[in-house]
Amino acid sequence: MSFPAFKFNEVVNQSFEDSDFYDNLTKRFIFPVFKRLKNQKPSDDEIIFLGAKFWYLPEKDLDAIKGVYDDTAKTLKDGVQLEVRNGRVYNNFVPASANRISHVRPHTSQTQYVQGKYSNELPTPATWINRPDNDEQFNPSGRYMTTQCFWLNSTYLDEQITDITGL
Repeated sequence: MSFPAFKFNEVVNQSFEDSDFYDNLTKRFIFPVFKRLKNQKPSDDEIIFLGAKFWYLPEKDLDAIKGVYDDTAKTLKDGVQLEVRNGRVYNNFVPASANRISHVRPHTSQTQYVQGKYSNELPTPATWINRPDNDEQFNPSGRYMTTQCFWLNSTYLDEQITDITGL
């Protein structure tokens, strides 16, 4: 579950408790839960409504998410590391695989490492590893990178709706 994109400078200059992310996390959510029943042809698949629930993020989980926020702020202050592997750019923000309830990943399917519609200015220039030489899409100044947002991990959300799914 994604949250709105954040400005890198705001994360660096705001405490977790003063952030828009915190405000969004402390609201009441409604989770409608559906299940897809697979049939012979995908066009014949049925989607059934299993139920819905109102949900608040448990207070104890805010501490874990605060850690992700603080780690993100530190990474931004210290300078993000961007590494090109197999034509794809990876960064050193907290990934979903860290299993910390929340993680950071792009807010858009578009990538951009120069100033533009899909990028955000970094407070500290990024360090590039394996950056292709003379490639305009990978600005050597390291001042911009693809806009990011905070996400709640899908595994965490699955745990929150087990009373509806029965899984």
